[in-house]
Amino acid sequence: MNILRTLVVTFFAVITCHAETKCITVGDLKFILASAPVNSPTRMREYLPEGEHLENWVRLVSVQVFPNLRDSEVYLTKLATQVQLRDPATQYRIWRKDNNTPLVLDFMAFSHKNGLVEFLEWNLMKAHYVEGEGLVLNQYAMRIYNPEMDAAKTVIAERNKMLDVFAKASFEEEDAPGGTSVPATVAGAAQIRTTQAENAAIEPTGAGGRRLDARFVGCWKYATGFGIVLFHSALPNGDFERSMYERGKFVFASRGKWYVEGGVFHIEILERRTPQSGGKYLPAHARFDQPIIAAGENWYEVKEPSALHVIRWLKIADVTEEVSKAQSLPNQLPRAPASSTPATGSPGAPPSGSAGR
Repeated sequence: MNILRTLVVTFFAVITCHAETKCITVGDLKFILASAPVNSPTRMREYLPEGEHLENWVRLVSVQVFPNLRDSEVYLTKLATQVQLRDPATQYRIWRKDNNTPLVLDFMAFSHKNGLVEFLEWNLMKAHYVEGEGLVLNQYAMRIYNPEMDAAKTVIAERNKMLDVFAKASFEEEDAPGGTSVPATVAGAAQIRTTQAENAAIEPTGAGGRRLDARFVGCWKYATGFGIVLFHSALPNGDFERSMYERGKFVFASRGKWYVEGGVFHIEILERRTPQSGGKYLPAHARFDQPIIAAGENWYEVKEPSALHVIRWLKIADVTEEVSKAQSLPNQLPRAPASSTPATGSPGAPPSGSAGR
């Protein structure tokens, strides 16, 4: 269930076409108007970075106006309470840096599908009263569709970067610069393309006629350094398998398809197994597009759309042997330094068990 859809805004509402192109700047990020439903009672307007889409955005800002409300503290407190009542795992805080800055609601919400965390959504919200208009609500949100990839570390870094920036942002609309949108999955990807010399390493597959890059076939491992180890196998027939262990305990396994195209590693998850599923694979559907930054003989690096750092995968000889090593890890491994861990009750800490795909 998408918590924010029922509480705050109607994401994916009917979208009207706009003759004008407007944008809002928050810090060094520019967000282009993407949705302004004509029948919205709160005059909601949603903005996305150039190239992102409402179906699978990573960052979003929005503006709403509540004509019959005045008190920002009352509204934000009520909203936080409602969010937590609907999902007790939600953590939040309401804070103000000083008397010259507005109150800000800072919280993490969880969207579930088939009993599993589909994505995490970290939010900042602030509100102020405008005479003759009502209570104006501003939102900055970031989604993490791949929560096993250092979700807490990613949110902490994003919070440290955006707290002051968000509090100071005016959220005033301005004319957007011209330009052609680039698909978000490709924007920023390294210029890795298959050359004629590399074509010999590429072989056709039976998966919809797609061609697979042999450099990425094999078994791979990524250790986060926080007691989490991931493994995946990219098979020559286009099948894809991934598993995750946290402090020696099995967290999940997933199966699907993979291919590399246009410098991007594409993964489609079709089935997923967790301890809660009784050892059975259940239908699931998720897609992850990871721009490839660099690649070597036994390693490659990708940029997770939801992460602030590059992920390096190392090639291994056999997943089974490495999984055995992961399961033999001590149950309590060093965690992030205390200075990097959110205080109790603050948003951003991942759910128990570090949900992932």
